[in-house]
Amino acid sequence: MVEAMTLDEAIAHVSDGGRATCDLLPRGSVLKLEQVGVWQMPALRVVFEATGDGYNFQRHAELEAAEWRKVEGWLSYGTA
Repeated sequence: MVEAMTLDEAIAHVSDGGRATCDLLPRGSVLKLEQVGVWQMPALRVVFEATGDGYNFQRHAELEAAEWRKVEGWLSYGTA
């Protein structure tokens, strides 16, 4: 069973170098810290791990209410 986290717990996990996801993010994508440009600080991004494409994370109410979980490998994208 995968232990659910709040968004704040997921952000803390990501800040420590981990990856997290929830059912509201597109399948195959994770929340992680990623350096976008050479001179920019790492930012919270939603990244499609298969392609490396991504977009900046935007915090909103739906994501606040979601159940987040750690991603430790490709098989962790499911809910169980």
